[in-house]
Amino acid sequence: MIRTRLADLKHLIYAVLALLILVALGEVGLRIYDSYTGQITRSDIYDQGIVHRSWTTHHALKPSETQQSPTVGETPGVTVRINSLGLRGDEIVVPKPPGVYRIVCLGDERTLATEVPEEETFAGQLEALLQQYTRQRVEVVNAGVPGYCPLLSYLQVKHQLAALQADVFVMNFDMSDVADDYHYRRLTAMSRDGLPLNCTHPKLMPTPDTGASPDCELLLLLQWGKRTASELVADNIGDGEADNISVATGRYAWLKDDPPDWSPYIEQSMEPLKQLKNLTRGLYADLLVAAGPVPWQICPTASGGEVLRDEIGVPVGTLCASRRPFQMLDDYCRQETMTLCDTSPAFQAAEDPDTLFQVETLGYSREGHRLYARELAKRILRNSAGIWERPASSSNSQPEPEATTHRAPRSLPQ
Repeated sequence: MIRTRLADLKHLIYAVLALLILVALGEVGLRIYDSYTGQITRSDIYDQGIVHRSWTTHHALKPSETQQSPTVGETPGVTVRINSLGLRGDEIVVPKPPGVYRIVCLGDERTLATEVPEEETFAGQLEALLQQYTRQRVEVVNAGVPGYCPLLSYLQVKHQLAALQADVFVMNFDMSDVADDYHYRRLTAMSRDGLPLNCTHPKLMPTPDTGASPDCELLLLLQWGKRTASELVADNIGDGEADNISVATGRYAWLKDDPPDWSPYIEQSMEPLKQLKNLTRGLYADLLVAAGPVPWQICPTASGGEVLRDEIGVPVGTLCASRRPFQMLDDYCRQETMTLCDTSPAFQAAEDPDTLFQVETLGYSREGHRLYARELAKRILRNSAGIWERPASSSNSQPEPEATTHRAPRSLPQ
């Protein structure tokens, strides 16, 4: 009897030792893997690439960073330069020199546009277009940050961009901004008057004491297991929830021809536009709100990469022809006396709309950026005061700038 128990105990000890050896080998293997890839300790999106966590705007671009954007499908990567202010492009002189007309483009990843070179983004092309019509130096600043929406752009202007002394701010409203606002609003501190104060990234905040041993958090095997379990839960939550604003596959549901009722979320996502108008007015700058379509609002096969479409929950062949999203934005801008540049009619009128978008991302192609820049230029020439050269005979004509890098001022075309 005693011998049997001793034998069982010996087997149990051997099993425990074998398990400990396997855990140790797994831990060593993960540490070797992580030392080369950073996929465990630095797996968060804000630990990699050109983005870092922020105390005021949740996340921002890393200042003074230069990286090569990854190749996506057949689209080669390009060099992305971030200046010392955390904005894409050349260094910006502050205070603004005399004789400079400065435009700041706010928005998300479609404004930042890491898929194309700086000069081919709509911000770069807008600068070249407008320079034709003035003897002042036009400077267009690309202030796009991935995942931004009007709420975060308001905080970006409030905390970072006011010193740029911009003459015009262009707020590029993206169709993903309703879901982005829903996500970040919960993390945003508000004043008593309902004005956003800051949006601190949660991982910058002190973590509550859960009673867990700090030594356990040092085990990469445990970190890997927790992350894998979280990813599996997130994948299961997303399945079958095409109208759920909180999951990736539901964030564009409001664009459907028969959309869910997201009225409170839509109103909240547009509210920062009014706050941004008041803020920029205090900075003696004009505000222009601009909106562009996502691919399936124009063409059912545009941006038809299967991986992309699976991630966003919009099958290839889907066409959302409803004008309701643009009409709601137009109604809000009219109500708050703001100027809206709706570029969607120009995209719809294009002969080959497939070519206006990237294949494996939702960003604009070079041709799409050119079209977007042209529509912005027409609106700015028509609405912004002061510096544009225009002969008296064409004072009421519709400006139709052409994309070019020619810098000499010329008269507006008839």
